Amino acid sequence: MVHQSLKVGHAVCGRTAISDDTGRVFGGKPARLGYFPWQVRLRTYDGKVGGGALVSDGWILTAAHLFDGSRQTTVHGGIVNLQGLSPEKALPVEDAFLHPNYRPQADGSEPNFEHDVALVKLRARAKLGANLSPVCLPAAGETSPLRAGRLGYITGWGKTEVRDRPIFLQYAEVPVVGMDKCRGLDYRGKRPRFTDNMVCAGQPGTDSCQGDSGGPFVLRDLRHPSRHVVRGIVSFGPQQCGSYGVYTHVGRYLAWIVKTMREHGSWEDEETRA
Repeated sequence: MVHQSLKVGHAVCGRTAISDDTGRVFGGKPARLGYFPWQVRLRTYDGKVGGGALVSDGWILTAAHLFDGSRQTTVHGGIVNLQGLSPEKALPVEDAFLHPNYRPQADGSEPNFEHDVALVKLRARAKLGANLSPVCLPAAGETSPLRAGRLGYITGWGKTEVRDRPIFLQYAEVPVVGMDKCRGLDYRGKRPRFTDNMVCAGQPGTDSCQGDSGGPFVLRDLRHPSRHVVRGIVSFGPQQCGSYGVYTHVGRYLAWIVKTMREHGSWEDEETRA
């Protein structure tokens, strides 16, 4: 069973070099190497840019809607600075697996981000270290709504209040809030669907934004305070950023995540050693 004590090689999940100094990603501040070593950047072949979280040395958790146009993507990890990125520095990708009940967004229809979760399998196991290591997955059974007021980190290279595309990874700490906060926002058109498979988080002045999709919303593990657990995936929000955003509730998809990783988690090096 995959849970918060999951070990990958010699690395324990969810460890970070960040101190208690937090940012007040929209309204955030630049991260340093090692602060969020699970954060990766994805760019699909049709030009979508987003984030993801390493959840083992061979798997990345992200949002399904990033792949509405193409399943092919380039992934970079172990970085905070986007300058100097090249295909040679990318983590090799084998395939992307979308939740079977997710449906791509259709023009003119009600926005529906239900089951907005995907896994990207790497072609080879990533070399882990201080700047690249996995975040913890929720424990089995953690499917209840997240308690309002709990604080978690959001991270990404998406649009900020200062510029459309920051060079350095941004981070901020935001609270979980009631879904009524997200329902009451101005979506400038057809209202999206809201379900119990989603989490609302943010606060005025601090929010995820365009380009952050797929990135993790991580909370400190209450039972093991030195570790962090991915509890949400940046999914959608109003066009005008800066207040609240909607995240996929990771705990409700743990069974699918574990099943997918088990069924497809074999690598050439393992088969060779066997």
